[in-house]
Amino acid sequence: MRTWLIVIALALVACLVAIGWRPASQGPAFEVRVERSAGTRPLFGLFGIGGGSDVSFTHASPGAAVGVVGRDRLELRAEGWDLSLEIDSDGRVDPGTRLVFPSWMERGGKPVTMRCRPADRAIGYLRITTPEDAGESSGRFLVELPRCEYVESGQPRDYPVFPLTVHGSFDRIPHRAG
Repeated sequence: MRTWLIVIALALVACLVAIGWRPASQGPAFEVRVERSAGTRPLFGLFGIGGGSDVSFTHASPGAAVGVVGRDRLELRAEGWDLSLEIDSDGRVDPGTRLVFPSWMERGGKPVTMRCRPADRAIGYLRITTPEDAGESSGRFLVELPRCEYVESGQPRDYPVFPLTVHGSFDRIPHRAG
């Protein structure tokens, strides 16, 4: 009986370790996701229809790099991507914020590259969760970008009718001055 209790206890501990154990990230990490608004999805996104067309990049994407990082700025890049998120002294999203990305739209079988910016009264935030005196930053962000244009021509795009939502997180990214 005692042997069975030990076997069951060891099996339970092994299961708990297997469920709860996750290898720690080895270095700086980030994730950026661009979501189409529900208004641009088929049937306005009801029932999850058309939900698989969001685009994203991470620290593991080809060409991934970190640019300037500070308490008021975050720059993340990857092949075809360039995010620059700037915050003013009051903590509001600055007009210098921009995202260049390969969109879900296609022309000639290739993704159309878009450049999007915030509105005059931008909606969003950049939250840093590490102390100010730390040499690295961790946190999350969200910003709405309603003004988009084609990168190739510079022509404004009436699309999206509804703003794109860009959100993500970053962890242990070293500060870099610009």
